[in-house]
Amino acid sequence: MNRRDARREACAVAARLLWQALEEAESNVFDPAWSDKDIERFEDEAKGLVYELRRRAGTPRGERPEGDR
Repeated sequence: MNRRDARREACAVAARLLWQALEEAESNVFDPAWSDKDIERFEDEAKGLVYELRRRAGTPRGERPEGDR
């Protein structure tokens, strides 16, 4: 595996793990001290990270990261 393929694989794994963490966070109850604005900011930042990791891994937008079912 060359360096580019290794980077793609690492980004794909990171995107999958981040996606799973985001879904888990959405399904759990957030800390009551968090405002709706805090929760929205958290979700937006997490989705932005998923998008960037997918871009680097070459996963098309709108598709779940490979292996995440």
